[in-house]
Amino acid sequence: MTSALRSLLRFLFATAAVDRDLAEAVPSVAGWRLSVLPSAASADVLPALLDGCDRTTAVGGRDFAVLLLMARLGLRAKEVAALRLEYVDWRNGEVVVHGKGGRIDRLPLPMDVGAALADYLQRGRRPSRHREIFLRTCGPDAPMARQSVVMVPRCASRRLPGAGRWRVAGRGRPTTAPPQRGHVGDLYEGRHDRAGFGRARLAGDKRPMNRMREAAERYLAIHRSMGYKLKVEGRLLGQFIDFLEQRGTSCLTVKAALEWATLPADADAQWWAARLTVVRGFARFLATLDEHTEIPPTDLLPRSGRDRSTPYLYSAGEITALIRAAKALACPLRAATFEAFIGLMSTTGMRTGEMMGLDREHVDLTGGVVLVEGTKFGKSRLVPLHVTTTERLRRYQRRRDELCRRPSTSGFFVSGAGTRLNHTNTSKTFNRLLRAAAIKVPAGVAKPRLYDLRHSFAVTTLANWYAQGSDVAHLLPALSTYLGHISPATTYWYLHACPQLMTAAAQRLDDSWKEPS
Repeated sequence: MTSALRSLLRFLFATAAVDRDLAEAVPSVAGWRLSVLPSAASADVLPALLDGCDRTTAVGGRDFAVLLLMARLGLRAKEVAALRLEYVDWRNGEVVVHGKGGRIDRLPLPMDVGAALADYLQRGRRPSRHREIFLRTCGPDAPMARQSVVMVPRCASRRLPGAGRWRVAGRGRPTTAPPQRGHVGDLYEGRHDRAGFGRARLAGDKRPMNRMREAAERYLAIHRSMGYKLKVEGRLLGQFIDFLEQRGTSCLTVKAALEWATLPADADAQWWAARLTVVRGFARFLATLDEHTEIPPTDLLPRSGRDRSTPYLYSAGEITALIRAAKALACPLRAATFEAFIGLMSTTGMRTGEMMGLDREHVDLTGGVVLVEGTKFGKSRLVPLHVTTTERLRRYQRRRDELCRRPSTSGFFVSGAGTRLNHTNTSKTFNRLLRAAAIKVPAGVAKPRLYDLRHSFAVTTLANWYAQGSDVAHLLPALSTYLGHISPATTYWYLHACPQLMTAAAQRLDDSWKEPS
């Protein structure tokens, strides 16, 4: 929909129907694969789907066998479509599945699935020169395509009274359809309480800076309605407008944007580029409302992933020193919180924002697992805990409830005032802990950050795998999932970013080249 709208706006500008190109002001819609924990069909839905298949007909018998394969073996739609007659080992009760990436698996063939396949082959499958098991029931003689297999559970769900639409997800399991986005009319109905910048809007005040603040609130609200969180961007945009107001500038210019983006003067160039990117996005939106707005060029302070700074890696001794420094904080509640906070982050590699966003209901100390919900890229995941970590969190929970009987938040980690932790206070406290732990950085090494505890966890895990002689390439996807990375390629960055891992990898390669004695 947004692409069609951009095309229309470009056409209107090209034909001089409008006096400016409005296409850049149309935001994209946030959407990421595997952004939520997958849902599955309930136990009572599958029998209803199967009962809806009329097995006296060729279509019903085929669909019955397809649904059983998906439900009992968890096959993907493409894997079901690729099944061939020679892949079924009737004597040993096995079936060969050709999966993603050229992987070939031999799976046990349950009796009910085998019976359904045999019934379809004997009575429903028409004679054909094709070796695929599942064929079209009408039209030309041809195997079922992947999309035809996808439609089987959808069509079966439509036969259920009052049933919603179903889709095929993951390895072909029938799952409920994802929730639909809200209507555009919900845009300004208080859905995002952080859209403003903490200043009261004066009724009827149409001064230039107030109009710019209102435009910024609308810009953030529109993008947040599309699925973006924009927490950091919202804060930076408010700071930029404050900067303009302090200098008496009522119009967004390239000069003013560049001057603000390059603050502070000793900051990293990547940070400057990130700040200018925030202003550039807002300028594109503002230009549709104010013709005097200047949009910073994209080649001005460009961002480059190759310039990503090397993280500071904490040693085990430094992490222990940080935890001891946290225990020595004057406020008992703050001391207990930061002791547990640093301990959990160093043993799980969770992101700082994920830690702060944990609610009490997300931490299952009985099952030893933490639910990280709706985090970066909209993804959610379960983080298993070691038994010692669970016990430390249980101690913190008891201590927290003793010191703060009436907290003002549902957050698992609370500040000394009983509120949820935020980035500003947490960073200030952590800098105090760095000084108390006497962690000093030599020249040329990146300044330690709280977030670097996550990097240290990832590097330590990889280094231990190399030391143990494990197959790191095989285990890397597991670490990627545990850390909440969008793909193993993101986790692979640590291999070339950290010298000790490069050394371990080179040693592994050298050992593989040595001739056996």
